[in-house]
Amino acid sequence: MEFAKTKRGTLLVASLATALLVGGGVAFAYWTTTGSGTGSAAAGTSSAVVVTQTNTVTGLYPGGPAQDINLNIANSNSAAQRLETVAISVSSTSDAGCTAADFTVTDATIAAEVPSGSTNAYLGSATGATIKMKNAATSQDACKNVTINLAFNAS
Repeated sequence: MEFAKTKRGTLLVASLATALLVGGGVAFAYWTTTGSGTGSAAAGTSSAVVVTQTNTVTGLYPGGPAQDINLNIANSNSAAQRLETVAISVSSTSDAGCTAADFTVTDATIAAEVPSGSTNAYLGSATGATIKMKNAATSQDACKNVTINLAFNAS
């Protein structure tokens, strides 16, 4: 303790204490601030699904029963896509005398998500998708052995 009693020792202890206080204060010091900025994100988009018929409908005749139309729906999008319906229409026939007016088609009710990268099967018996030949009051001979082309529009 003799050292602390000298003028030089007292000055050294005081300098050391000041250095510790100042140095310690810097270690805990910080600035407060505010700021702002901007950013962005991008949403993807859907891609069209592919609808194909998986069964062969044969034997339609005037006034005959409706026959199921079975479908596959392929989703190549990177995310699941929800579909409510597949609208079905007669786009053409192989005989100009037999027209879309000779047939009744019923749309498919899907009401489901089609998972990404999958192909799902939908039976006409489950979705309601059917085709039937109407019984007209005139000759429908032009529809004998005709090929009926269908169009599908999923939404």
